[in-house]
Amino acid sequence: MSAFETGNQNLAVLDRLGETAVVTLTVQALAGDETALALRELLTSVYQQGNKHFILDLQNVSAMDSVCVGVLVEMLTQMQQTRGGGRIALVNADGNVAYLFRITRLDRVFPICRDVMTALTAVEHASAA
Repeated sequence: MSAFETGNQNLAVLDRLGETAVVTLTVQALAGDETALALRELLTSVYQQGNKHFILDLQNVSAMDSVCVGVLVEMLTQMQQTRGGGRIALVNADGNVAYLFRITRLDRVFPICRDVMTALTAVEHASAA
């Protein structure tokens, strides 16, 4: 397990389950250009370490803006183009965050799961299909 910091703020704690990185975000809001840049750097760094899939644990996140959602879409697109079939699942999404993904229909692209093991199954089985 390792921590990823940006500036003076701890953004996330990282864990690894096989080819899947579990990224537990430690901030309350994923909003603003600075946070989006830090999220992009975090995901790019974790991806370059050889992780095929991501599980983003949003247990601490109560708000997310469109800029950070765009970072997730951009990262997923990159993963699918370069490693063929990488997936990103969300876990413990707050009602507001889950609603944002449902209303934009991005819940069809990013599985929203109740726990890490369900998300792990979702990303691994989707890539095997």
